Amino acid sequence: MLFRHLRLALLWALLILALCLMPGQDLPQWRWADLLSLDKWVHAGLFAVLMVLLVLGLKRQYGPAWARSKGLWTAVIVCILYGVALELMQGLMMQGRTADALDAAANTAGTLVGLVYLRREMRSWT
Repeated sequence: MLFRHLRLALLWALLILALCLMPGQDLPQWRWADLLSLDKWVHAGLFAVLMVLLVLGLKRQYGPAWARSKGLWTAVIVCILYGVALELMQGLMMQGRTADALDAAANTAGTLVGLVYLRREMRSWT
């Protein structure tokens, strides 16, 4: 089964998709969240988790050596492209949402946080 070990990463990606494409009026509004830029932190956190889940799934699917060599960078590219694509889809949809370059940057930053974490964890992979 091709995606057997990637189910959790795929479910997480679908959760991100649902949250990012939810109509703007359905999102909770908190004034204090604007002060803390909570939105950007949430984007970064979602994509850091996606990066980790994707690489761990690839490790189980193809083995630790492949995950270290090709899987890590494949996941980085997939996560960054997914984050940018989501922002472009938000800009194209007429639901009170707009494309935001800072959201795409936060998605990328989260991916890179996941990358740093995984690089440290990979030292113990056999």
